[in-house]
Order: sequence, then structure tokens, then C-alpha cells
Amino acid sequence: MSSLLNIENLNVRFNLRYQKFHAVKDVNFKINSNEIVGLVGESGSGKSVTAMSIMRLLPNLKQASIKTQRLFLMGRNIVCKQEKSEEQERFKN
Repeated sequence: MSSLLNIENLNVRFNLRYQKFHAVKDVNFKINSNEIVGLVGESGSGKSVTAMSIMRLLPNLKQASIKTQRLFLMGRNIVCKQEKSEEQERFKN
């Protein structure tokens, strides 16, 4: 089965006024084609931050640091894309 989304070591950190807050630490998962997946966890566990960081939709990227070893969508590395090309990809028909 081919991999639709492959993420390794996703880390999201927010730079707050006096400290750094690690919202997501070392998240790994792989979603194959034809799979239905739910992101489940306790309140405040990082579900929304994980999903929003993958889609590059965090509200203030100047205060957020997103790092990942691998982030492949349909076999293409989307970590290295620039902001403009990401936005074009997001709204592509």
C-alpha cells in the first residue's frame, strides 16, 4: 500500500515571552492510501497543533518553530517548500 502521509520526528515549539513551550515532541505516523485515521488524545495533548503544523496553518509562525525530519505528502517532500508554493499547493484544485 502506498504512503499518503509520512511524518517522522515532528516537533513544534512556541517561543513565549520568557520561555519556550514544546507543544508537540517527536510525533511519528504514517497514513496509507485508503485508510481512515483519527487524531485522538486528551485535551491539550497537541492534536490541533499537530494537524495545523502539518498544513502550515499555525496563526503566528514568528512565534512557532516547526521542525521535522521527514514530512512527505503523496511521496513529495513538503518540508522544503517555500511559503508561496505551499499556499499554491493548498488551494490547488
